[in-house]
Amino acid sequence: MKVSRLVCIFTILFAISQNEIQAQENSAWEREFFLNDARAKINKKEYELAISILGELEFFHPDDAEIILEKSISYFQLQRFEEACFTLKPLIQTGKGKAIHYQLYGNSLDALGNSVAADSAYINGLLKFPDAGELYMELGITALSNGDSARACGWWERGMEMAPAFASNYYWAALTYSQGQFMIRSLLYGEIFLNLESHSDRTEEISDSLFSWYARPLPALQGEQISLFESEFQRAWNFESPGKENLSISMLHKARMLALINWVKTNPNWHHPFWDRMEKLQSVGLFDAYDHWLFANARSGEAIDWRNKYPDLYAGFGYWFMKNPLIFKKGKHSIPALFYN
Repeated sequence: MKVSRLVCIFTILFAISQNEIQAQENSAWEREFFLNDARAKINKKEYELAISILGELEFFHPDDAEIILEKSISYFQLQRFEEACFTLKPLIQTGKGKAIHYQLYGNSLDALGNSVAADSAYINGLLKFPDAGELYMELGITALSNGDSARACGWWERGMEMAPAFASNYYWAALTYSQGQFMIRSLLYGEIFLNLESHSDRTEEISDSLFSWYARPLPALQGEQISLFESEFQRAWNFESPGKENLSISMLHKARMLALINWVKTNPNWHHPFWDRMEKLQSVGLFDAYDHWLFANARSGEAIDWRNKYPDLYAGFGYWFMKNPLIFKKGKHSIPALFYN
């Protein structure tokens, strides 16, 4: 009797356990289904519907970071910034938020006109996520909107050091430095950006801008303003541009090729992933194809003609580019450090 009773109890407990597991699996499946449905609504800009779905989902999954994020995005897109803040704040206060939650919380505060509180949100996020490139970007954008371009570039360059693969910091720094005397930084950051983010509207913008920057004469930097790297760059760069209207990709490529050769001659033991990449492109015969890709948006007709003339070379470059992504290691391959020696 005791044995049968134990067996009966075990059977009941096992059935309850199985039911709980099945209920958890169903709950997880339903969460994923409705969360994806809400995301689809957001992609279609049906934000009110998304909020309704996410609100019901949140009832069964309180404190779910993904649900809170998508709901906050919907509020933000509807310019209901106070509700976005209200939705995000508990997650931030309990320390359960991720870097993107701090970013969106700061964006919402900034949209409400409180840039000081926004910066505080970004900095608090960095205390928890020091490698969050997007938070350095936001701090730089805030500084730039307040008219402090030097401080803005400082934040972006710090972001490059801590999150070297995050493309947006190179984008903002390249554009901002192009307005002043440190053009070499714009040339370098702009080209790195294109290697990190090769297919977007911003890619087209920087491709055209980079060509325009090369068409300008380099400002003469002297004394404490110039780093050893910039001094060596100026020595290697021996090109008098005919101006943007008369400059071609072919002309610019020849100048860049000569600069690369000069650089290698005068700095034979100097290595960095970006320059090693240029040398590798040259050694495998793809540097010309690379430059016609790099500046394609500025001279689309010339780039298309080159591709049609050398289809195999261009296809070979595309394959090489896909197989050889630009990789920087944090703390080892700092680009900003080149300018502050």
